[in-house]
Amino acid sequence: MRFSGFGTLAWTHGGDDALGFRRHLEQEGEFGNGSFKADSVLGLQMDADLTDDVRATLQLVGKDRPRNGLEESVEAAYLAYRINPRWTLRAGRLGIDLLPMSEYQHIGFAYDRVRPPVDYYGAIPITRMDGVDLRYALPVGPGTLSTKLYLGVTENTYEASVATMTSSWTRFTASRCAMS
Repeated sequence: MRFSGFGTLAWTHGGDDALGFRRHLEQEGEFGNGSFKADSVLGLQMDADLTDDVRATLQLVGKDRPRNGLEESVEAAYLAYRINPRWTLRAGRLGIDLLPMSEYQHIGFAYDRVRPPVDYYGAIPITRMDGVDLRYALPVGPGTLSTKLYLGVTENTYEASVATMTSSWTRFTASRCAMS
């Protein structure tokens, strides 16, 4: 079993009473005040190799969000089965890596700036899904070319200026291709 973690403690000050700052749509926003809430995050992860081909992962992430219960803090909780060196099947709560920085979106040390661009990543508060994915990885030179098929459901709650809104998405995608 392996335990790891990450964290960022960050003070954010921006805006005034009429114009504020919010990192994601799901956050309340800072209007003329300073706060640790917008960019601070704490993550803990446990990985366990159950067999040579089966791995279990649990990741908890504490950050500013409208609801902060245990269910909302579980960013990942899945079993991964390596079918062979090129194919991997995962089932459970999975991170959705649809955007370029999705695989490390909570790990501030990995950014090449203070935070991911808010106008791009802030409008898409979906970070995980409950479902399955199937990954194919092909070694190419010093890197790996990979593609994934996803099937799952996700739900996010965020507060708008007049009401709390809940968005639910069902997603099937076969278009993720990455070279790493």
